[in-house]
Amino acid sequence: MSNSRNIPALMRLTMLFASGFFCLSASAADSYQFSFESTYSDYSTEGRGSGDASRFGVEAYLDPVRLDGSTPYQSAAFFQRVASLNAGLSTFQLNGLAQVMSGRVLNRVSVDSRELALRLSDPDLPVWGGVRYIQTKDGAFRFSDGSRIRLDDDSSQRYSLGYFLDKYSAVEAYYDDASASGLGLGFRHLFTLKGQRFIELAVSYQKVEYDEAVELEVANNVVRNESLRADKETRYALSVAFSPAPEIELRALYDYRDLDNGDAQNLKGLSVSWWPIEMLAVSAYYQWVSYSGDELEVNAANFYVDSNIGIGARINF
Repeated sequence: MSNSRNIPALMRLTMLFASGFFCLSASAADSYQFSFESTYSDYSTEGRGSGDASRFGVEAYLDPVRLDGSTPYQSAAFFQRVASLNAGLSTFQLNGLAQVMSGRVLNRVSVDSRELALRLSDPDLPVWGGVRYIQTKDGAFRFSDGSRIRLDDDSSQRYSLGYFLDKYSAVEAYYDDASASGLGLGFRHLFTLKGQRFIELAVSYQKVEYDEAVELEVANNVVRNESLRADKETRYALSVAFSPAPEIELRALYDYRDLDNGDAQNLKGLSVSWWPIEMLAVSAYYQWVSYSGDELEVNAANFYVDSNIGIGARINF
């Protein structure tokens, strides 16, 4: 055991991550150290089309995550301060958009992305940190006349630094380095109730600046220029989860994005997750979006997506 502690944390995580593909008996029945996850989402775009997204991910933990009922299963790794390494692949597409863009009718949007995230934490230390890297590839706009525009590959990073105020409370500062960059602050607290019931509260605030100008475009037969776009954005988020038992979580989410040009976006969401057995978790969620201002999606990022519904499954071992 002492020799293992001498190996650097990142090297241990990398070794654990690799060994997860070859060994399925790493942990006891009431804990897990590796997980595979798959999710699928269906999107609605305000009557202008539909789309879907899927994600596959794998995660390795430096130490076993205990499922002993002292914390909700869904957030056990965070509150037990277990370091982790996560990798994921995802695809996203929207079809039947019928939106005018630069004099052509845009019908389809597609993009793939890759994600790698590292979280360093220790049960004996209050400080934790993390970094997340996302690369988008093979993006394309497809038009009704058969033409296509390939999107440039892009990437974004998030750097996080957090501090546990006590066993169940943590604050976080994070910085997003991307086309929309900015510093954010977050707070997370777990209320423990009688009978292994829990309430989790999470809030965050972020100021964002866009560093890329938007070219002229035609929307609804009106030429819009970049002066109508926002340069800055303020984001607020609130999440409340109730666990009537450690293996069940019911969550409500509210996310508000306010732009300096008068536009705004309100996202609301509901989700449920259930662990019927320690090695399996299933989940479902529904989100819907409303807009104010000139009814444009925030920086036209999601093409008027107004709702999405998704399901997921996670295998732990």
